Amino acid sequence: MACEPKDIDEKSNYWTTNALVRLQLKGAVKTISQNDVTTEFNRLGQVVKIIRQGMSDVIYTYNSDGVLISDGNYTFEYTNFGKYIPNFRFHINEAGLTPNLSAMIGDATRTDFTFVGDSLWMITQNTNCANEVYKDTVKIYYADKYPTSYVFNYDVSNGEFMRATYQANGMFDVYTEGFFSEGYYSERISTYKKDPKYMLIEKYEINDTTSFSTMNSVTIFTYNDKKDLIRESESSADSYFIIEYYDYVYDEQGNWTSRKSHNQNNSPVWENEEVETRTITYFE
Repeated sequence: MACEPKDIDEKSNYWTTNALVRLQLKGAVKTISQNDVTTEFNRLGQVVKIIRQGMSDVIYTYNSDGVLISDGNYTFEYTNFGKYIPNFRFHINEAGLTPNLSAMIGDATRTDFTFVGDSLWMITQNTNCANEVYKDTVKIYYADKYPTSYVFNYDVSNGEFMRATYQANGMFDVYTEGFFSEGYYSERISTYKKDPKYMLIEKYEINDTTSFSTMNSVTIFTYNDKKDLIRESESSADSYFIIEYYDYVYDEQGNWTSRKSHNQNNSPVWENEEVETRTITYFE
């Protein structure tokens, strides 16, 4: 959900685009339904409601400037002007960045984003049922407007890390994260295509090293001319797994409403054919 701030790179930066761009939806989409989940948008292309069968609806609230102030679980504050802030400390490339974010406040948890020099201190506070308060702080190094690295130690020998580089429009270029402990190192490397509008992953690498063995795998992603995924090909030293997406059906706005998929698992035989469908409505 884009906060659409008015002070930084509003027209050119990926992180100030609306939810329709993030979801690769074209046209004035009003609702999209898939797998018992319906997402509703306003005319600005922002998510206003998510309806999941058998669960409570999630309601998103915006102020008069179109800035997200609540998602039902958290309220948000924005005072880090000119900075792009990670919504969560891990899987930052998936959780995304929010312009100007300074606090996420829930019923029993609160995260404050405070700059100290060239580092962002992500201070998370949780309160348990006994009213005991627990805090941890992750110090994330920044280069100009973007988070580029951190190392967080759980204890003396165990921890996690992140490294990131960016394209000119704010999209990730190469994002690396992982874990380490004594005799163990694990990293995940995501490399993104150079696309002017959508953040499309091009390659995903897994490298796990222990005192006894090394495991590596690479997944390559391929897209059609509409920038929809048509192939995921994962390979390692002794195995491979391929998923293909095909027979796309598109509506008049260029959004797909149906596609098929099948896979190969260490075998030249295609199996597990499935059909996915989406129902999309539009504002008139």
